[in-house]
Amino acid sequence: MTLHFDPAARRAGFSLLEMLVVLAVLAIITSIAAAGLRGPSSGLRLERQVAEMMADAARLRLVAIRTGVAQGLTVDDLTCDTQPGVLTFHRDGTASGPDLCLTESTLTRRLMIDPLTGTLRRQGEP
Repeated sequence: MTLHFDPAARRAGFSLLEMLVVLAVLAIITSIAAAGLRGPSSGLRLERQVAEMMADAARLRLVAIRTGVAQGLTVDDLTCDTQPGVLTFHRDGTASGPDLCLTESTLTRRLMIDPLTGTLRRQGEP
């Protein structure tokens, strides 16, 4: 058996290293695309709900202060104790109402109204 060495044949095709690099790049591109198609996680969706609720409460508080008329926000489906409730923002900037529980999947965030400042805050925040 005789082996013949042909220098031109050695240059044709791809080396194993080149193929591994190409596969790694394709894997990275595929993972980025899959993450983009999946959408936001339940934790991000919950934090968005919390931020929107806090912004709505702040807007209503400002309206109550500017107009001098108390403003109410019905939160029947968001109260922690499943009783109907209304967040009331008074013209002096104070507020009253029940604690709110926002839920997304298995995650829950509790928002409490500070009666003196009229602001919503997450449980555990100063």
